[in-house]
Amino acid sequence: MVPPRCLQSSPKSLIGAIGAGRLITRDQRFEVGNQVSKAMKWRKPAVWLAPLFLVVTFTLGGGARADITSLVFLRPLAALFLGVGILNLRRDDIERHRMLFGCLVAVGVLALVQLIPLPPALWHQLPGHQIVRDIDAALGLGGVWRPISLAPNGTLNALLSLLVPAALLVHVAKLDTAGVRRLVVILIFLGLFSAIIGIAQAVGPRGGGLYFYRITNQSFAVGLFANRNHQAVVLACLFPMLAAFASFPAKLASNAKMRLVLVLLAGVALIPLLLITGSRLGVGLGALGILAARWVYRAPDTPSVKRRESKPRNYTPLIVATAVIGLVVITALLAQVSVFGRFTDASDALTDIRFRVWQPIMEATWVFFPFGSGLGSFAEVYRIYEPTELLRATYLNHAHNDLLEVCLTAGVAGLAIICVASASLARSLVRTARSRYVDSEISPLNRMGAAVVVMLAIGSLVDYPLRTPSIACIFILAAVCLRHDRTTDR
Repeated sequence: MVPPRCLQSSPKSLIGAIGAGRLITRDQRFEVGNQVSKAMKWRKPAVWLAPLFLVVTFTLGGGARADITSLVFLRPLAALFLGVGILNLRRDDIERHRMLFGCLVAVGVLALVQLIPLPPALWHQLPGHQIVRDIDAALGLGGVWRPISLAPNGTLNALLSLLVPAALLVHVAKLDTAGVRRLVVILIFLGLFSAIIGIAQAVGPRGGGLYFYRITNQSFAVGLFANRNHQAVVLACLFPMLAAFASFPAKLASNAKMRLVLVLLAGVALIPLLLITGSRLGVGLGALGILAARWVYRAPDTPSVKRRESKPRNYTPLIVATAVIGLVVITALLAQVSVFGRFTDASDALTDIRFRVWQPIMEATWVFFPFGSGLGSFAEVYRIYEPTELLRATYLNHAHNDLLEVCLTAGVAGLAIICVASASLARSLVRTARSRYVDSEISPLNRMGAAVVVMLAIGSLVDYPLRTPSIACIFILAAVCLRHDRTTDR
């Protein structure tokens, strides 16, 4: 007995037939409907789990230090969200974002390899481990097995830090265009809420109750973060996000206009909020974000309306420009923003400790080449090679240049991961920039993702924003938006 034709075709071929506009039977359409219904039911938890986890991360993950108390709660929650997400993960979701999944797995494997204990005859031959071998010899510990990492606890912390971005990725990978747009809107509200907290911190007492971390930039507007640079980076990334939000489809033309006005007001308000952080990096990225916002914005799709014969003159750009100039002047005079002085003081930029440490870091990198000193071992290793003239009462927790730090701690393997990820992202960036076909729903997401990825990459050359769990999640969402297309909705 021959089975019906509707059962002889695979669901993918039937869906492809519908997409191509070919005629199919009623039974075949019924089968496709069942398959789509099952797929949507399989993905339904991600619609609310992804926003919930994003809120949890912004609440508990605003610092880059390993000894933050909130990580005791954040990482177990991230492991729980990750487990739930993996249960509902499908092969198609991984294939669409194989670069992100592959890089996370590669970094995790690298950390595990650096934690494997090696026999003395093997690890004695590792470059840069001479000092440990001498200490063991002086203490009579010649037969101890040791891993590649000089700071195993730091490497273990680096491995556990992957839980947060991985937990968000397994849920975002299942979202369609509408779900990704909702997540962008939630991220905008979280960023604006952090800015409001920053205002209260700036006008409140130094080190008051609104500073949520013990080691922080007191008397500066840090918002939900421990570092003012990280707060400034998030505020700068809000400009292209707001432009994408203004480009989302609207049911009525009046709704689109109202949304555009709200976006312009929020963008104007962000400028003084960015200045009071006192971050030169944030101001530079903010200027780039404003330029990117114009590139991201596309007039949203709305129902056609009858054009008026006489169109009144639009004074909105003039009003916005005047408001921006006025707010900058008021902020500079009344808030006593120190960032302007830091820009104009050439000696401050030239003598900044962050730039002076790059040379000894590069020298130490060649000492540990090609295996590296171990992920998360920078603070301990740098103390060994820190020049006398750069000694301070405080210590350097990171290189303030993630490319250099990865080369030092991860060696050739870490550099290879960065090169592969950069090449993949660069290819997506070029495709987005050169695309002549402009999809009013997908294009703003792609361009917003491109802008945020570039801004975070630039910020990582003079700081370490991606080591903060909240900003790591922003990067994951931006990378997903950059590579988002119509196949996700199908």
